[in-house]
Amino acid sequence: MTMLRSLYSKINFTQPPPIVRHLPTSLGFLAAVVLTALVPDLEFTSMPALLAGIGAMAVSVILAILLTAVPSLRHLVILVPIVDFLAIGALRAATGGSSSLFSALVILPVLWFASERGRRYILLAGIGTSVALMMPFILGVSRMEVASDWLRGIISPIVFAMAAAIVNELARQGRIRTKRVRDLAEERDVMLRGAVDYAERLEENEARLRLADQLTRSVLDAVTEQSVIGSDVTGQIDVWNPGAERMLGLAAPETIGKRFMHEFHVAAELENRSKELNYPPGETVLNPGFSALVESARLGVPEVLQWTYVRADGTTLTVEVAVTRRTNEDGRTTGYIFVGTDVTQALEVSRLKDEFVGLISHELRTPLSSILGYLELMRDDDDNPLSEEQCSTLALPSATLTACSDSWATSSSRPKSDPALLLSKPPISTSAPSFGRHSSRLAPLRRTREFESAPMCSKTT
Repeated sequence: MTMLRSLYSKINFTQPPPIVRHLPTSLGFLAAVVLTALVPDLEFTSMPALLAGIGAMAVSVILAILLTAVPSLRHLVILVPIVDFLAIGALRAATGGSSSLFSALVILPVLWFASERGRRYILLAGIGTSVALMMPFILGVSRMEVASDWLRGIISPIVFAMAAAIVNELARQGRIRTKRVRDLAEERDVMLRGAVDYAERLEENEARLRLADQLTRSVLDAVTEQSVIGSDVTGQIDVWNPGAERMLGLAAPETIGKRFMHEFHVAAELENRSKELNYPPGETVLNPGFSALVESARLGVPEVLQWTYVRADGTTLTVEVAVTRRTNEDGRTTGYIFVGTDVTQALEVSRLKDEFVGLISHELRTPLSSILGYLELMRDDDDNPLSEEQCSTLALPSATLTACSDSWATSSSRPKSDPALLLSKPPISTSAPSFGRHSSRLAPLRRTREFESAPMCSKTT
């Protein structure tokens, strides 16, 4: 039983091999011979016809086996039902002729012909049926005594041919449906393979995107001294790094998708910037403040400006913000990135530096004024006039102190002090040839126009 099930599962019933298609006919022929031999009321009326029928059936079985074993000869498969017609006709002749009980066996090769492709096999089925039914008369076993004998060779084949035509059409439609089902199955397999490939590529792309996202997040998380904030074209925040959290006092879940970038700016600064840019429309017409933030970046020009951020607790800090735009594959703007650096401490240090330098400059100018005043008194003393060497010696420290004071004043971005304002008479000149060894030390002072006009001492000794 197991062997039969295994054999049954291996048979291809859509296109069965010739031996399988021939099996019902050969079994029916064998059953007819055995029944005739065993049943007393049945007898063989012609042994030569019986032997001819058995021989023909044996040839048919051998052909079926051969065509099954050699697929290249499958185009000769139609010979099998032709020989079957001859074998069945001989069996009818050997079992009573026109009165044989086994005339119905002819339907089996008729069905074989009818299942073949093409209408011509309908005609061949009718001819084969006629030959099988007329075989007793052809072999001379029976004689045509009445009209029904020869009409049987015409009417019956026509009926069988009509049945073959019906079966042929049904078989043709069945083949069409089978082909459609097979095509659909192949398309389904192709689509399934495509879907599997697409799913694999999608999984690979998702893995790459996850890796890129992890890399981007790791980079953003590593930036803690600068705030990195991203927004869409409307200003709604979609990126918020730890630096922004530390700087503004809000966590990412509190801002992403909930807050807008302009909410962390001073409204007056945005208003003034909008007026400077003549209220640029940008891509957010209803929000000129945000447009003022991103207008230059929207036009493709990165911008770095100082702004005042407003923390969650209401305190403010000064930041230097660099704004750049984000684009997609088509080059369209999808949002903006704001990278802010806290410059509050740097500005305070700069202010303290300016105050310190201003204080030092003032402290230097206070004794300098007294020194220059005493020099004027000594220069104007007619009773004890100064010599040229004394004038040159006294001019050096006063010029040095003046230059030092001016240097501090310059570094503190304050206007330089003018030594000429401290002296009512022309300043000391370093161009006199009697300065001797001090002339090289006073050489830098010759660049100053005030010291090239006249000697410090108006009289000579």
